[in-house]
Amino acid sequence: MESDVTQSAAFYKTWAWMDAHKKQVTIGIAGVLVVGLGAGIFVWQQKQKQISASEALSRIASQSSMTGKAAAPESFQKVADEYANTGGGERALLLAGARFFDEGKFTDAQAQFRKFLSDYPNSDFIGQALIGVAASLEAQGKTADAINAYKNIVEHHSTDSVMPQARLALGRIYESQGELTQARDAYQQLARPDFGSMGQEAAMRLEDLLTKNPALAQPRTPITNSPAPSLK
Repeated sequence: MESDVTQSAAFYKTWAWMDAHKKQVTIGIAGVLVVGLGAGIFVWQQKQKQISASEALSRIASQSSMTGKAAAPESFQKVADEYANTGGGERALLLAGARFFDEGKFTDAQAQFRKFLSDYPNSDFIGQALIGVAASLEAQGKTADAINAYKNIVEHHSTDSVMPQARLALGRIYESQGELTQARDAYQQLARPDFGSMGQEAAMRLEDLLTKNPALAQPRTPITNSPAPSLK
């Protein structure tokens, strides 16, 4: 009984306080409603933005299919800018870099890939952007910078699906520069069945290299049991 009386007294005190502070209470409730409504609108807008970005990419793909011509990189660049911070915008930026590269505009390609690394540092496609930067540097004849970029992938992204591509590129560059020991080591570390087609190509390049340069056959670099990359 005492408990009921205590609760009733507390209720009436609260009610009296609210009655005396109607304006503040009303403003407080209104503020909560505004914040909640604003959050809901933001989430809805983000979803709509994502849908619109995907639709824009679909239109580009459809038009390309109808004309039989590859889409212009600028079309992807426009989607990337208009729908930034969405999954569609993320893919568009990566595709813009790839298309600039296909057209031989390697400086523009590099710029798009670097922008991707800056705008989407936690993306699952970081490896593709990194290999894009490295390949763009190599295509521009900036060999030293390209080597460093490929090494960065091999050393810091060893489980990424692009790692074999980076290691093969290193072997190829070293071989072209006459750095045959380094080329051999790069090929040996990649010439494994679990690296698929890249491993097969590395094995063929290694065999050809050793055939032409028998002295390189020994010593051989121990093959580590590093894990194969997980394909994304």
